Amino acid sequence: MDGISLAKQNYWIDMILRLRKLISLSLEGCELSQVVYPYSSSFLNSSSSIDTLILNNNNLTSSMYRSLFPLTRNKLRILDLSGNILDGIPKYLGNLCNLERLYFYNNSAVVNFPDFLNNLFGCTSLTLQGLLVGHNRLIGKLSNETLRFQNLSLLDTIPLGFWDMWPSQLTYLNLSSNNISRKAPDLSSKSGYISMIDLSSNRFYGPITNVSYTLTSPHLSRNNFYGGISFLCQIDQGFLVVLDLSHNFLSRQLPDGLWHFKELVTPQFWYVI
Repeated sequence: MDGISLAKQNYWIDMILRLRKLISLSLEGCELSQVVYPYSSSFLNSSSSIDTLILNNNNLTSSMYRSLFPLTRNKLRILDLSGNILDGIPKYLGNLCNLERLYFYNNSAVVNFPDFLNNLFGCTSLTLQGLLVGHNRLIGKLSNETLRFQNLSLLDTIPLGFWDMWPSQLTYLNLSSNNISRKAPDLSSKSGYISMIDLSSNRFYGPITNVSYTLTSPHLSRNNFYGGISFLCQIDQGFLVVLDLSHNFLSRQLPDGLWHFKELVTPQFWYVI
């Protein structure tokens, strides 16, 4: 139903919940924020069979989460909330025990990042495989209270220990275009099984050292990384496919280990020496 205006369709959630066998629902750009009465109270405790819910580009604010609650039950695997005006997520999303993908990029409201992460720490933290929060305005520092099960030395916007807190099944992490200022993170195997990571267009700095052999697509462009790229030799037995280090301050020669990647199809360096 993408692009179909529902601005005058009161109780549209009630109508969706009547479709007991509906599995996938896409409502991109349907002007949902303009609906005055999205549901009736009689359907507030109803359950849904939906496992894929796409709600991007609807100018939704966080006040809509109460209305969306009946659609976001435990069967949900994929939830797309990108391109709205959301300033975070409610705690009930952290208790979706089947959620595998959460898309939250391109929200124009200021997002308190510590609260955002805290609200994910229910059973969702055991199932989440992909999290996209790029192109947001993230604020706030992570504290010992926020990461109450971690013993961290905390600096700047994203602490080094931040990478330890991700669930082991997470394979796709996108933090691009968020103006994050932080020393080069440790991308070693303790980060779980992340294969694709996008840190592009931030202000990460320092040499890139530890990386995981599981990485296939590191996007690290448009930062302030400097030094060499000998870290590639650590993963020359891996399956690197895409490597983007462009628009940094990297120097020195290309290591011999680079030629071991038989699957590498998109290397981008753009050295600034």
